[in-house]
Order: sequence, then structure tokens, then C-alpha cells
Amino acid sequence: MAARAWQSGRIKPRKGEPLTFYLHTYTCFLDLPREIRDRIYHEALVALEPITVCSLDLKSNDYPLPIPDDDDRPTHEETYVQAHKDPILGELAMSLFRTSTQIANEAKAVFYSFNTFHIGGTQVWNPLYGFLDMIGSRNRSLLRKISVELDKPERLRTDDHGVRLICRQHRFPFQRVVSCGHKKDEDYGNRGAYLADPAIEACFRILGTAGSTLEMELQLEPPFLPGVNVWVDDPSSSDEAGHPWYSLELPDFIERCRREFAPGVELLWTGIGKQDLFLERVEKIEARGWEILETRAECRVAPCWDVFPHIKLHFIVRRSAI
Repeated sequence: MAARAWQSGRIKPRKGEPLTFYLHTYTCFLDLPREIRDRIYHEALVALEPITVCSLDLKSNDYPLPIPDDDDRPTHEETYVQAHKDPILGELAMSLFRTSTQIANEAKAVFYSFNTFHIGGTQVWNPLYGFLDMIGSRNRSLLRKISVELDKPERLRTDDHGVRLICRQHRFPFQRVVSCGHKKDEDYGNRGAYLADPAIEACFRILGTAGSTLEMELQLEPPFLPGVNVWVDDPSSSDEAGHPWYSLELPDFIERCRREFAPGVELLWTGIGKQDLFLERVEKIEARGWEILETRAECRVAPCWDVFPHIKLHFIVRRSAI
């Protein structure tokens, strides 16, 4: 397709001759074919590594607070520590978003469609919801891949009053922190058995309103897989019933939210286990409702395992039944 020729002119006087008018042609960026502009956007705005949108950690500190009568009362302090801005953004031509409306829209289409956006740290669902809300409905519909780190669930117990409590390792054992889980919920069963973040449902609701069709990778903190022990050789040394991260309630809740609010989102769970244990317990993994999509072995010798090296297995699974 031939580019349009834009013209500009100027009058060039010459002594003894009549005034003449010269036309000069030039081509602007928008005259280029769309496929060429998209290649330029791709080179300028697509990162080789995931872009970390937020990495937010919740740091908890327990310490005694002196009061006038010299008695020590327990206090619990929680502070949020946020990492600095992802340096990858400094390498991208983000100034394209501040040009003409057409160029900005075309650039955003490439930026949101071809990059992977990552949410890390121990607090992920609220930052993810904030990011999805901030970029707007149009850009949400352009997203194609998001990765989210999942921390191990906190241990909960029920007190004499039927209240679910977080079993944190406090210096003061009589201090209680009430969880945000509910004791009973008709839609999702017993949500009080684990610490369910209400922002999980909010994230899938907002993705559903945009009709998003994207891949969300949930990165399990190694080494654990909900429902199955794929790391400890001796089951007696690690009772599955006593560890909250072996519960299937959280992945089932996330899967229900996906199906109800954002069916266009594909959920993939990634993690690390021991190769021998994982392969030995494939039938158990599948019986717990996991569909194994991919495995990749990686030999690593940990410092304390010099005599008995183990082979790590990176796995990708999908929730097939709830």
C-alpha cells in the first residue's frame, strides 16, 4: 500500500525571476502500514521478562509495649513493605502512551496483549484487583497473561466459641487474631476452614465484566501442592491433615470464582516437588482433582543434601474437578 504524501510549500525568490512555489512531500508515522507500526510497538513496548506490577509483603512483628504500671501487654504490628518500581518499565518506550489518541490506543493494545504482568509478595489479591481496576475495562480485555505468587495458607483453628483463628507464632500465646473467613457460606461451602481473601472473588468479578480471555498462572510457593505431599519422603514426619496448605478448599474456591464470574480465564497452577515423589503419587494427584499438563526435571544439589541429592520437578497442573 502506497503511503500518502503530505505536502508543504515555501516561496523561493530569485533575483530577476518571478516568484516560484516549491512543494516538498514527507511521510508521517501513521502513514506506515498497521503491521509495520505494530512491529515497532512490539520492539518498543514488549519486555522479555514479566513486568512486576506490585511486590507487596506483609511484615508482622510482635513485641511488648511498656505501660506506666510496668506491665507488658502484647501488641501486634503489621506493616506493608513494597518493592521499588520495576526497572523493566524504564527500558520501555512508555512515552508512546502520551502521543496522539490513535498511537496511544495502538501502543496499549500491544503493551497489554504481549506482556506478562506479575503480582508478587505475600499480599497479592488486593494489589491485583487494584491493577485491574486502574487500567480500565478496555485494557483489561486486552490482557493475555498474568502471573500471581501464592503464599502458603496460614494455619487456622476453631476456639470454644466456634471462631476461626489464625495460628501465628506469637511470642504471647494468649493473643488471638480473628481471620476474615466465614463460618459457613451457602454458595461456597465452609469458607471458614482457611483464610479466604475476599479480594479473590473481586478479581474474577472484574475480569468477568471485561469479558477477559487470558491465562492466569498461580505460582505455588515451593514446595507444596494443595491436596498432596510431593516433597517429604516420610509421611509420618509431615502429617497432611495438620498442614493447611494440603487443603483443597482454597483452590476449589478460586476455581468456583473463575467458573462463575470469569469463565474466559484459564487457570494454571505451577510449582516444584521431588521428582520421585511426584511420579510415585501421580494417581493420588489426579484423584484429588488435578490434571497434570506438564513436568520438567531439574537436578539441583542443596547444601544440606550433598550426600543425597534430589531431583526437583517443575510441574504445571490444572484443576479438573471440584
